[in-house]
Amino acid sequence: MKSILFVSFLLIVLSFQLKSQTYVRGPYLQMITPNSIMIKWRTNVATTARVKYGKDLNNLNEMVSVNTVTKDHKVILSNLERNTKYYYAIGNDVNWFTAPDKEYHFYTWPDSGTTNKTRIWVIGDFGKANSGQNLVKRSYRNYIQDKKTDLWIWLGDNAYQDGTDQEYQEKVFDVYEQLTYMPFFSTPGNHDYNSVCPIPCNKNPNQHTGTYYDVIEAPQNGELGGVPSGTELYYSFDYNNIHFVSINSELGSPLNPSFDWIGITSSNNANNSPMMQWLKQDLADAKARNIDWIIVYFHQPPYSKGSHDSDAAFELYMRAMRRNYLPVLEQYNVDLVLNGHSHVYERSYLLRGFYADNSSNFNDSFKMDGKSGKLILDEPYVKDDTSKKGTVYVVCGNSGSSTTNPALGHPAMYYSHGCASCYGSLVIEVEGKHLHAKYITGEDSVLDYFDILKEPYVVSKEKDQILKDIHINPNPFQNFVQIQYTLTEKSQLTVEIFNTEGTRIATILDKNNLKPGYYNEKIPLTNLNLPDGVYFFRFNINGYEKIEKMVKLR
Repeated sequence: MKSILFVSFLLIVLSFQLKSQTYVRGPYLQMITPNSIMIKWRTNVATTARVKYGKDLNNLNEMVSVNTVTKDHKVILSNLERNTKYYYAIGNDVNWFTAPDKEYHFYTWPDSGTTNKTRIWVIGDFGKANSGQNLVKRSYRNYIQDKKTDLWIWLGDNAYQDGTDQEYQEKVFDVYEQLTYMPFFSTPGNHDYNSVCPIPCNKNPNQHTGTYYDVIEAPQNGELGGVPSGTELYYSFDYNNIHFVSINSELGSPLNPSFDWIGITSSNNANNSPMMQWLKQDLADAKARNIDWIIVYFHQPPYSKGSHDSDAAFELYMRAMRRNYLPVLEQYNVDLVLNGHSHVYERSYLLRGFYADNSSNFNDSFKMDGKSGKLILDEPYVKDDTSKKGTVYVVCGNSGSSTTNPALGHPAMYYSHGCASCYGSLVIEVEGKHLHAKYITGEDSVLDYFDILKEPYVVSKEKDQILKDIHINPNPFQNFVQIQYTLTEKSQLTVEIFNTEGTRIATILDKNNLKPGYYNEKIPLTNLNLPDGVYFFRFNINGYEKIEKMVKLR
């Protein structure tokens, strides 16, 4: 009788232990390729791991099991179909921790070089589990709604104050638990490095380990395109027609030239470093493969007047990156550089050649294009076959951090935004030869946007002689507009409406084979349900464009 009771007790204990097993981190997605993916998660007790998956949410008919008993799980799914949506569930050999649900899904990647639309969410200096971080998350979800996010870029200082495992749990994974279907790529910040090798670091970079490198799984062997780096310190990858490069602005050592890979004390330290040698090879490879776009990201910005001032003599890491790495990035015609660190948003003109320590030395000669960069204003930055020079620099270090009364106003910057309650993130959308980026605040406002084109663009004023005497009435308008214009030659004409974010709302006029003459079109707009505000009417006449600004008022 006693033995029966003892066995029953053991069974009850075992049943309780099995039911108490659960996951406490993730699941999250890493190392996605056209044919494989890595899914990572953490359990509260050490267990085995398994994943069931399939293309039909109601029929997860494939399974992978890992018999290693651990709390931190890493399961690779292989032999997948490219550019395909899959659903999955995670568990172990006795329990399923998640049920099949549309939240748990992923997309395998397309082949490198395709020109499909790519949507990227960029955040920096976010890991504080505060109201600002949550506002930025909410505003992005409001913007994205049910649209797909292809890539999620972290610009460093992911978990304050020291990048510890507990801080990553509480300030990253707990906050973004409903966004882990988005594959993320990261670069480390100085706060992440407090648990790796804090300043002043005097340790061989090849021996850098810590929570940051436990969390991420960087493509070090060229699995996703690009030249293999052989390390998670820095890496590159392709997605569609974009080549991404992550370099490490924290690899500075004022104490040891051999470990000073960004060149704090001497440019020779940077030039002779493994990171610089790899970077040149990787960028040359991307150029040889005719990749349309190159986007580089690292933590410490070369230009800023936010919580960090790039003019300050003590900003050794920012200075080193500007002096030593910007010339290489611009030599290989990098299109866009993304940074965090300074707790503001700043966006530059199209620049080239400014590496001096003091911004007072900046002048217009460093602007390859000193206009707004906004396509809707007929001022996009153009880098076509005849003009391939210039880089746009963006600081987005306010996705959870902010600074009170920043100086702002760096002369390299077209637009700056920062204050004690100023939070935001960057959304980049690339389609073919067009890159469009917008800065979205935590209050759902779009305060800045810009366009880069990799194809010829002729400003509309050069075709004023074809489309003449444009009048749009009334302005402000309510339910309709009357468009009057004169054509001087046979033409094809479209008229589109854009909002102030640069988003196309509708095509309201589309006519072919129009003869020369005067036209008067009354166009109803009530079906568009336009809120009050400013709009841009873009006329496209035989491939050339002209912009008219309009206001909607009830």
